[in-house]
Amino acid sequence: MRSSFSVKILTQSREEYPNSARSPAPIAAKRGAVMTERLWEFYEQLCQVEMKDIHEFVRRIKSGEYGEFSRDDVIAFLRQIEDDVMSNIHSKAMEHHRYAEMEDQVSEDTHIMFDELVEEFERA
Repeated sequence: MRSSFSVKILTQSREEYPNSARSPAPIAAKRGAVMTERLWEFYEQLCQVEMKDIHEFVRRIKSGEYGEFSRDDVIAFLRQIEDDVMSNIHSKAMEHHRYAEMEDQVSEDTHIMFDELVEEFERA
């Protein structure tokens, strides 16, 4: 079960946490992975603007609603989002002792959630 802390971290906007929601170009350069601008735009619109759950994003990608994406591109994208969320969790933990007390559990929950998202995407 996700805590409200992890859900808030998942939905932070670029303005609130500029290091969390980077544009695709720096992400691709940083990780050396191929990432399409289209994936980022769909994620940003659905999860950050419309405030839909990331599970909904994966469901729509899987269904082909946004077109075709390679397995590797989608998984690399999800792992980059996971890295960004983990960075936000750590940043928030440094801001206040209450968040610091929750950091380990929220981090573990986040890793599990992203592992499940990857598994969900890979299931046909």
